[in-house]
Amino acid sequence: MKLIKTSFFIIVLFVILLSSSISPQTHVLANQILLFDDFSSGNSSKWTEINGTGFWSVINGEYIGSVQLIRPERPAFSFAGNTSWVDYKFELDIKSISGVDKSVLFRFQDFSNTYVLNIRNLSLLAGGNDIVFKKVKNGSSSVISWIPFINYINTWYRLKIISEGSNIKIFIDDSLRIDYTETENILKSGKIGLQVWPGGHTNGDGDITTLAFDNVIISSLDDNTINPIILLPGLGGSWNHEAMILGEEVNQEDWNPTPFVDVYDDIIQTFKNAGYSTDGEEKNLFVFNYDWRKPVDQIAEDLSLFIQNNADGEDIDLVGHSLGGLVARAYVQNNPGNSIDQLITVGSPHKGSPKIYYSWEGGDLKNSVSAWERIPAGIILHLNKPFSKTNKDAVRAIFPGFTNLLPTFNYLKQDGVEKEVLTMVEQNNWLNNLNAASDTDLTDKTTNIVGENIDTLKWIHVGDRNWLEELLDLWPDGKPTGTTETASGDKTVLKESAWINGASVFNLDGIDHRGLIKSLGGQQKIVEILDLSPTEIASSEDIIYEPSLFFQIASPAVMQIEGPNGFQDSSDNLIFVPNAQGNYTLTLVGTDEGIYHLYTGQIGYEKDVWQTYSGTIKNGENIVYYFSLDPQNPSETFLTDSFNLLNNSARTKLVLLKEYVNSNVSLISSKRQIISQINSNIRLIDKGQTETAIINLYKMRQYCDYLYLRNHLAEDKSIYIKNKLEEIISDLEELYIFENNNNSYNQSRLNIEQSTAEKYNNQLKTKLQSDKNKKGANSYLLSDEKLTKAKNSTNYTSHIYSIGAIYLSQEGLKLAK
Repeated sequence: MKLIKTSFFIIVLFVILLSSSISPQTHVLANQILLFDDFSSGNSSKWTEINGTGFWSVINGEYIGSVQLIRPERPAFSFAGNTSWVDYKFELDIKSISGVDKSVLFRFQDFSNTYVLNIRNLSLLAGGNDIVFKKVKNGSSSVISWIPFINYINTWYRLKIISEGSNIKIFIDDSLRIDYTETENILKSGKIGLQVWPGGHTNGDGDITTLAFDNVIISSLDDNTINPIILLPGLGGSWNHEAMILGEEVNQEDWNPTPFVDVYDDIIQTFKNAGYSTDGEEKNLFVFNYDWRKPVDQIAEDLSLFIQNNADGEDIDLVGHSLGGLVARAYVQNNPGNSIDQLITVGSPHKGSPKIYYSWEGGDLKNSVSAWERIPAGIILHLNKPFSKTNKDAVRAIFPGFTNLLPTFNYLKQDGVEKEVLTMVEQNNWLNNLNAASDTDLTDKTTNIVGENIDTLKWIHVGDRNWLEELLDLWPDGKPTGTTETASGDKTVLKESAWINGASVFNLDGIDHRGLIKSLGGQQKIVEILDLSPTEIASSEDIIYEPSLFFQIASPAVMQIEGPNGFQDSSDNLIFVPNAQGNYTLTLVGTDEGIYHLYTGQIGYEKDVWQTYSGTIKNGENIVYYFSLDPQNPSETFLTDSFNLLNNSARTKLVLLKEYVNSNVSLISSKRQIISQINSNIRLIDKGQTETAIINLYKMRQYCDYLYLRNHLAEDKSIYIKNKLEEIISDLEELYIFENNNNSYNQSRLNIEQSTAEKYNNQLKTKLQSDKNKKGANSYLLSDEKLTKAKNSTNYTSHIYSIGAIYLSQEGLKLAK
């Protein structure tokens, strides 16, 4: 791309877009760009080349063609576009570096049927300083026009050819040179071509002709209006740091694409390649980023306001992927008389998705959503889990919209027998009502793009839940046994669920849920439905989300990471490492003084592990963490060094917990007692008395129960404090294990501790089973996890987990009384 032509080209492009505008809003006349190439990519991938006796090459952003005169003459050609192009404007910069002829072809069907324009500069052997315009029809060549035109070597000329119907206008540097109307044997359509002719200009045989081309733009002359498009991403496709990480209320316009999700980048670029713009006065492509945690009807209300603010009064096309398609559909149904021209839903669960059962009834994200959706959902669940008793409770509190994704058809089997969905505890009444209310106003404007012939979850086999799951209100409609059955779909949404009765349907064979919006086949179908002609379908390499690493910082600091994948800086307060494995060094660089929180996510093949590390940092200070990821088995002992940071993390979390208690516990005596115990534990941590601090923190959990049972502490405050204490205990346990990694623990004493832990655990189990008392259920769940870890480890690791199991069982027994 030539710098000396840049400003000129920008003006040309601006004029094209400006002349196509029919209103200050977003309806745009599509002098649609069929092809644009400034060769800044360094390649000629958009062109089909014939080298002749020379070559084609992109050099310094210019397209260079060069041939040598060798008998018989064999020129070099390069073609772009297709033979179906009819009326279009062909513009380019052209310069002769050596030789006489500067030639282009248009309405090219083949070498026997084409128009040829040749601008010749003066030469000793061939004359020149003229323009020769020819037509080749059925192999017979005739000159249409031959006029003088003084031009020079090593000088750029801007050529513009407008071929519309039977009329052809040829401009050079915006000056009309030829205006010709064909009366017979019209060549109506065809490609465009560049030609380097090996004519003699100095010595004859052996002479070299070299031309440079740049800033090629082909625009359609069809004056068809194109509707504004609003693209709606799916679950996890939108992000706002303040809302997601800090828990603040933000406006819809403050939401942005999720930084590490690339699913929608290609379709956006493809729309741009079809003449759409995402900014400026001519903006006609909008991405509706939204809070996907909310119920669908609430998101649809936000969409209504978004349309009013951005494209009110326009005929609009909506393209919604997955959850985004449900949102768009809900908007259409909830707003009669809307301005939607076309609605395209891409892999949207119009009858629900069985996968969501795992998270809604059991709090299991891993089996509910794909990895790229699970990362943003996982960090939010991790941050909000302290407010809830179980993962299921947290999922329902954080993601109330998940209930809108439950299936409306039978999808559970117990003892081989279908479970009627209408008899289940959890039903999707919202989607049932939406489907019942669909009418021709919806179906006439809707096209569903559906994936098929990929195994997709259809049936979940369930059995009776156990006593603990019943106490914790998990799996009210049956606990999954691990056995499933599949049917045709896109791997996420079943074929039978991805369409609306009465709407147009296109089935795409073998394309998965992400591919429906990202693959070449999926994008091609979308632009066909919208009747668009992009210059090319954008394509990029898929990101590997499983396994991966995720780091989010909430603090006065930025992050840098180095590992097998290379070096990476934080962007939008986060770092995402795809296809992660091995050892990594993460450096926090302080930008001010204060408390930081580092949230880490290990996305593995079998499970995900989320953790929080806290501490204090000063302006300019570097704090270094060393991590190791095994994608087959992500570990809760994620750190491989920097163990002193665990001490700082536990201490910082206690300081913050003290602030919480001071602000949220109303009874003065309770507040004082809790704060006193927090201060005591901070002193123990400062002295390096890790085991004593852990034991005291378990006792502190029991003291919160004591206050709660006597109505001296509200239940929600007790739940939060106890969950935060468990998080702090986990930091100290990890530190304790590292401190004693090379030490041996008395095996006899360890056997006694494990036996004692198992005794208390069984006592609590018996008590809960007999009394059906829910209050000690969470304590038993934690105790059982610690006991399992104790049995599966040795020495001091087993010791500290045995101690935890004992205290947690005792905690549960006191609650159960």
